[in-house]
Amino acid sequence: MSISSVHLRPDRVSATICRLNSAVYRTVLFAIVNSSCYKNEVSTKPGQPHVKDAYGVSKHKAELALLEVAAATGLEIVSIRPPLVDGPGVKGKFLRLLGAIDHCYPLLFAGLDSRTSAVFLGNLVDLVRLCVETPAAAGEAFYVSDDEDLTSSALERKIGAAPGRPARMLPVPVGALSLLAKIAGKTSEIERLVGARQVDLTDARRFFSGSPPHTVEQGLSETAMWFRGRP
Repeated sequence: MSISSVHLRPDRVSATICRLNSAVYRTVLFAIVNSSCYKNEVSTKPGQPHVKDAYGVSKHKAELALLEVAAATGLEIVSIRPPLVDGPGVKGKFLRLLGAIDHCYPLLFAGLDSRTSAVFLGNLVDLVRLCVETPAAAGEAFYVSDDEDLTSSALERKIGAAPGRPARMLPVPVGALSLLAKIAGKTSEIERLVGARQVDLTDARRFFSGSPPHTVEQGLSETAMWFRGRP
């Protein structure tokens, strides 16, 4: 599906600009923008976003618009581009995955060996803190992750191990998954699973020393505890 102007979510761009202008009016001098590593992005390079779909394009356009606001007003902006986020309160795909593992549904991704970056909410918040405490970070854009990229099957096993519910994995060949996805009209979803989605932390490492405060296992354990404790 081609990207048309109808799908570029101009509301996302204009809403972001309105919030920034409001912040400037209230004499805010520094802002951190939670962007995205862009859907369908593959092996990102610092400062070179590779965007393919409408969601990614709208996020990219919003970042460019924010830079224009910053140049016109003197507002200092830091953009943070997280990949898949896990942690208490998680929604979307990760929440559905937690539910599938908790109900012991068989997962079909044991044969996938592509690696994906993810970030625990606590590590994302820590990067926000570092950006606030580092004046030189103004004007920069940082990718963030837990600094341990996992295959889909490894991530699912770790999720299952956290609450003591081992993930049931079936080694379905990639070709079979692609065929099933095509029949179901979910080709783009399986392409995202099969393709590598790793972010490059070079810029973040250049500005900030040390490792993320939470390991993958700690983040998934806290996420699983939240999930099992929901009403």
